[in-house]
Amino acid sequence: MKATNSGKVQKFFTERASEFEAIYRPRKGPLHRFLDWYFRRSIPERFRLTLENCQPIEGRSVLDIGCGPGHYLVEFAKRGADRVMGIDFSEKMLEIVSENASLVGVSDKLELISGDFLTHAFEGEFDYSLAIGFFDYIPDPLPYIEKAKGLSTKLMVMSFPKKWLLRTIIRKVRLTLKGCPVYFYPRGKIVRLLKEAGISDYRILSVYRDYLVLAKPG
Repeated sequence: MKATNSGKVQKFFTERASEFEAIYRPRKGPLHRFLDWYFRRSIPERFRLTLENCQPIEGRSVLDIGCGPGHYLVEFAKRGADRVMGIDFSEKMLEIVSENASLVGVSDKLELISGDFLTHAFEGEFDYSLAIGFFDYIPDPLPYIEKAKGLSTKLMVMSFPKKWLLRTIIRKVRLTLKGCPVYFYPRGKIVRLLKEAGISDYRILSVYRDYLVLAKPG
C-alpha cells in the first residue's frame, strides 16, 4: 500500500474501531438495523460463507489479514482451530480483538500482530487465509494475493467490493469526505488478478455489494 494511503487508512480505522466492532453486535435500534440492511447485508453473509467453506476447522490453522475487531478469529478459535493468527496495523482494533477473545475464553489460542502484512515475516503456513473487507483499501492487491497464496495450503477467502452500484458511489463519497481512500472492482479485474497471481482453481460468489472469492492456492 502506498505510504500516504496507508497512513490515511490506519488513521480512519483507529479512530472508528469501536464503530466497526459494533456492526457485529446483535442488538441495535431501528435506524442501525435499516443501515445494516441497506449498506451492510454482505457482512453477515460473507461471515456465514467463510465459516461454511473453511471446513474442517478443528485442529487447523487460520490467518486473518487485516483482521479488524477479530470476529472471524474468535469464531474460528471457538470452533476448534489450533492456530489462529490475525494481523492488522491498527493497535486499537487489536485491543478489541483481545477483549472479545477474553470474553469467550479463547485468548490463549490467538496470535495477534501489529504491522504490515507485506513486510511481516511469517513462520510456517496456514490451512486457511482470509482477507475480508481488506482489499477495499488497497490500491494494488496483487502482491498481497501472491503473498497470501504462498502462506496458504487449503483455501484463500477474499472479498472485493463491486464497482458498478449506486451504493458504491455513496460509499465512495462518504469515505472520501472522511479522508479514507476506497477501491472497487469489476469482476473482470478480479479474474485478471487471480490469473496474474497464478491461481486457476477458484469460485467468485456474488454477495450483495461484494464479490467473495474462494481460491485454492495450489
